[in-house]
Amino acid sequence: MRLRTRVTFLSTADGGRLTATGDGYHPQLRQGSTYTSCVLHSVPPGATFEPGHTYDVDVEPMSGQVPAGVLEFYEGSRRVATAGPVIRTEAAVIALIESDPEAMPVLRAAAALGLPDWWIGAGFLRNRVWNALTGRPAEPDRDVDVAYFDPADLDPATETAAETRAATLLPGRPWEIRNQARMHLRNGVAPYTSTLDAISHWPETATCVAVTLRAGRVALTCCHGPADLLDMVVRPSPAFDTPSGRAKVEQRLTAKGWLTRWPGLRLEI
Repeated sequence: MRLRTRVTFLSTADGGRLTATGDGYHPQLRQGSTYTSCVLHSVPPGATFEPGHTYDVDVEPMSGQVPAGVLEFYEGSRRVATAGPVIRTEAAVIALIESDPEAMPVLRAAAALGLPDWWIGAGFLRNRVWNALTGRPAEPDRDVDVAYFDPADLDPATETAAETRAATLLPGRPWEIRNQARMHLRNGVAPYTSTLDAISHWPETATCVAVTLRAGRVALTCCHGPADLLDMVVRPSPAFDTPSGRAKVEQRLTAKGWLTRWPGLRLEI
């Protein structure tokens, strides 16, 4: 099974550069105390790997699947490249968020607002996972989408007040707080039944993901399963799986510059 990730090459056994020819470059993939033969397929084929540089590659172990965590590649006893961490499970996503010094204060501030059935979703989570998978450095949140559900109070002023309080608790963050109990009116669809029902109707499957806090620990939901998030697949959610919906996803893909930021994305539109 191949997995596309970003690999940083350190040095070769003879200190020179590497050129992937044929089916690729063949180092050993270290997994604990054992080593497994693997192939690093360059993207595009035939690329030259310079020590100290980072490249998009497809990692293919000769047996099994790519393990979770940081990857280390060896020529003999010399470590020649690193990648990762590889995130393959929902537990690994939770660990990623809980270890993020920028994400956790946002979640704690959101919890302090006391909003019913609150979750933070979309790019707040998706971007962190995709950056970690591809070795991109952390970047400021472009928005913090806090979704909650309160059918007893549909006044937009309540959302504005919550954003003001959130900015007081944690300034400098792009808070966007919306009561999903009224979002169906804006979207022209049937009423949602909960926050997660609303999130499941967001444009891409990898965007229909969210985190919240339960007793101080991160809880994760992937409305359509975690596979597309972890495999970096852009696919319309069921609500957007129509000609007009797919066109909207394509527009978002371009407007947000996703292929520039994550050129290894797989498009299933």
